[in-house]
Amino acid sequence: MVLYRNIIPFLGRSIFGRLLSSSVTTDPFSNCHTNVSNETVNALTEVQTVAWVRSIRKHKTRTFLDVNDGSSPRNLQVVCPSDAMPEHVAVGSAVSVRGRLVLRPLRRRHQQQEDEEERKPGEDETPEFTSELVADVIRNLSGQPSAEIGSTTDADHSLLGAMSASRPKLGLLRSDRGLAWRHRVPEMAALLRLRAACKSIVHRVMQERAYLEVDTPILTRTDCEGAGETFLIQSTKPTLSATPDGSGELHSEENTDVHLTVSAQLHLEALALGMGRVYSLSPTFRAEPSHSRFHLAEFLMLEAESVLLDSSAALCTEMETIVASIVSSFLEKLDSRASDLPVRCFLLHLFF
Repeated sequence: MVLYRNIIPFLGRSIFGRLLSSSVTTDPFSNCHTNVSNETVNALTEVQTVAWVRSIRKHKTRTFLDVNDGSSPRNLQVVCPSDAMPEHVAVGSAVSVRGRLVLRPLRRRHQQQEDEEERKPGEDETPEFTSELVADVIRNLSGQPSAEIGSTTDADHSLLGAMSASRPKLGLLRSDRGLAWRHRVPEMAALLRLRAACKSIVHRVMQERAYLEVDTPILTRTDCEGAGETFLIQSTKPTLSATPDGSGELHSEENTDVHLTVSAQLHLEALALGMGRVYSLSPTFRAEPSHSRFHLAEFLMLEAESVLLDSSAALCTEMETIVASIVSSFLEKLDSRASDLPVRCFLLHLFF
């Protein structure tokens, strides 16, 4: 069987995003639904995973857990006897699960009948299945709540409830309490995956156009824009640096201001004179109010310099080509799997 043969090489790895699809892949936008042949598939193989609990549904004889290890936007359903559930397992708990991965029909019979009526001739008629982990052993890796955690405040309870709520309060996620929780909210996790995919595409596009990636200083004495919006760094001790004459002696620079960089332009211009084409995708800082969706005090900025652009027209053409390549590559990557992402991640800027 093709599906079973594809699973074998990945038994020692995480099952999320790999065992959840018939085409084994490490793509973060992979889907947990799979089309298989009409042959009945029972237990596939025994697997073990470590993940965090997203939701719990307790019944009289069985308990269902939705768990996620962060490698896929889709959750994995775990089912176990209710009397086999360890104590103190709650939303947000880390658990180790060992059991058998099986396939269950994804759609009910009446849904399949409706689809058959709407299906056009020649379309694939193979049924859809979803993966489910029938647990043999579940261990609670978070342990029993301590006395300090036991005396939780209303904010703590709100954070615990936020993991299963449709929209947690943003004030809690922005606070120090929310540091270990905000990335577990689906739209936050989707935003991190989008960010990682976009950065990867930017680097690939720039390298395809023969630009060399360079790292420029974050701490610098230069103020490229001269608008006075830089962060000033104050050292507890005088800064020592070598003398310009190359004698090797160190001299104190107590009155020299050091800033967080606002632009890599000066360093890129110098490097381009010997390297031809250079670029950087690095943190940039602006000492301006940033508690809004319009401006940030810290952000990533793509900057590039090339000695081959001898006119404004050539510069505009180069910029247009780079931006178009990045956007088209990003849309192409999301085109077939964008429906798997939480729609709210695209609207996140409306709330932050």
